[in-house]
Amino acid sequence: MTNDIDNNELDAIALAIDAKNEKPRLLIEDPSPDATVAALRDILAKHGDFYERGVPARISFDQVQDGVIAKPMTPEAIRLAAHSVCRPFLRRANKDGSAADVNARLPLYVAVMYLDSGEWRLPPLNGIASTPLLHNDGTISCTHGYDVQTGMFCENVPDLGGLIPDHPTKVEASVALLRIRNQFKTFCFGDADTISTGNISVVDTTKPPGKDESAFLAALLTAVCRPSLHLAPGVLFRAAAMSGSGAGKGLLARCICMIAYGRKPHAVTKGATAEELEKRIAAELIQGGPALFLDNLNSTALKSSLLASVITERPARIRLLGKSQMMPLRRAKRQTLRSM
Repeated sequence: MTNDIDNNELDAIALAIDAKNEKPRLLIEDPSPDATVAALRDILAKHGDFYERGVPARISFDQVQDGVIAKPMTPEAIRLAAHSVCRPFLRRANKDGSAADVNARLPLYVAVMYLDSGEWRLPPLNGIASTPLLHNDGTISCTHGYDVQTGMFCENVPDLGGLIPDHPTKVEASVALLRIRNQFKTFCFGDADTISTGNISVVDTTKPPGKDESAFLAALLTAVCRPSLHLAPGVLFRAAAMSGSGAGKGLLARCICMIAYGRKPHAVTKGATAEELEKRIAAELIQGGPALFLDNLNSTALKSSLLASVITERPARIRLLGKSQMMPLRRAKRQTLRSM
């Protein structure tokens, strides 16, 4: 039969493990909760995996979207994060007058006070990007992780080193444009000049693109450059009223996102009411994903003051769901796609 290990021995073991792993200690001072909150703030700010997006947030992988999202932190999430990055403890007096450090659970009230303080000293998270970033000096950054200059979190950014000339010529640009047009020449752009190829008609790429194809090309370039743009318009995909489903509107929107961001957007429908649509848009914006895809707005006039503000203003302010609290979005960096 093994000897039982008392709590003091367990605490001593935990202290030795913390010292070895250099995990910071967080003293919980019930008489001085402001000191505990300040210490927690400094630990989370120094750790580097937490950001401010109107509220403290962390990057989390979303299996449905097959990519990372910004997830606002709740009090329970703060408690979990605290125990992940530090070791909270209490200091108790022994009967002999000495003091002992005892491992403890972070009190819920400390997490609530931390969130309510509004002073987090976390780096701003302006959005999530999967495209190279164009900086003000003209350089192209293919960084991974958090980019301090733009406040963007970058994931799966392709390395374009050596692929883009420093001074591209008009001929090189024309070749690149033709390559894109050839990939999408089977789409039924309404005003395109077409030629027959076997049993199908395709866009005649020997002629300049029409208005519809030009709008698509502009949308594709905007999506690629969106994380580096201050503001950008949304994109509307329309088909003739009698065309029905399957005309290719959603497919074209998904193609843009696959090229620009490396993942398909998930469709967001309008819901039963205008209020429900506003809530859905707000939820998508908080997550900071690269695209907001509003689908199947058939025979509907899209009216959203929130969407209008996000597209035209920076910072935009949205209301946190379930709270009477406004959250600023400093850089509304996302491509807005709408099909109808």
